[in-house]
Amino acid sequence: MTKTQHLSGTRALYFEDQADKVEAICDFLRGKLAIHLTQAATPREAFACLKGEQFDLVILDVRIRDDEGTSQTPNQDWTRYGVYFLKELREGRIPGKTPSTVPVLVITCVVSTADVEEIERIGNSAGGRCRYLEKPVSRLAMVEEAICDLMAAQPGSSNEPATS
Repeated sequence: MTKTQHLSGTRALYFEDQADKVEAICDFLRGKLAIHLTQAATPREAFACLKGEQFDLVILDVRIRDDEGTSQTPNQDWTRYGVYFLKELREGRIPGKTPSTVPVLVITCVVSTADVEEIERIGNSAGGRCRYLEKPVSRLAMVEEAICDLMAAQPGSSNEPATS
């Protein structure tokens, strides 16, 4: 079994408000990695998806506009909404079927070292795992490597040690 074969059938939510900018990544996830991908462009869509389905992976942008005014914090800074979303997820404040420990891949154009450290600190807290990739992603293999790394230690993965 190749390192990506165990990803086939993985259910992922991709929360990105500019879906046209990540079309190549989405095609790659669906095609080569055979991931069942659900896309959400607004907080309302993301919350509805999480409420209705259980996901094995969340892929997230940080700069998410809330043009519908649905964020739980009225004056939330859209340039950091994804950080807020990640924190709410890890703290178990987003109701739904997806566990708060779901692996998260953050793909965004955040450039501050402090922002990256905050994303990784929050994302790797509360039993969750998180990786960060900078946009634009120069090679799709980087996305594949990050997802394989995140999913390798997940219960039910083919890389999980057998127990007797």
